[in-house]
Amino acid sequence: MEQLIASVEQKDETERLRKLYESGGNLTHLRLLIRALVDKQDYRQLANYAPILLKEGQHVDDYDLSQKALLAVDSINKLLLLAKDYPELHKLNDDFIATEGWAYFYLGKVMQARGIGANAGWSAGELQRPRAGHQQPRLNLETGAICKRSSLGRLVG
Repeated sequence: MEQLIASVEQKDETERLRKLYESGGNLTHLRLLIRALVDKQDYRQLANYAPILLKEGQHVDDYDLSQKALLAVDSINKLLLLAKDYPELHKLNDDFIATEGWAYFYLGKVMQARGIGANAGWSAGELQRPRAGHQQPRLNLETGAICKRSSLGRLVG
């Protein structure tokens, strides 16, 4: 209780919400915590908490946030596990698929990356390393050419 009072006095709402969630596991506290982490752009903690919210609700927005947070902290293997664990959500957005393809490419699994590009119908397997808020060039795996296709946009809208 003293820690909660201290966090309020120090105006550290994020820490207060984290402690509330950790002590009770309340989904409302988790949602509030994630909102505060998004506002602070604390990708490290988002990479931990966003997948928990995704597991609870299995909403596409939670999948999007989880994928972007994992990417931001270079948790590439966890990002690939996310695609495997939530295939129905994963296939709802081309950017999710492109990110998976990029992850395979990043890990040196070029054939898997190329297959994802071909299955998605992208010419010559275009993939990109997405970053929140930035349009990045895509790498053409067959020719090595760089081209622009789309971006992932902001971390949370």
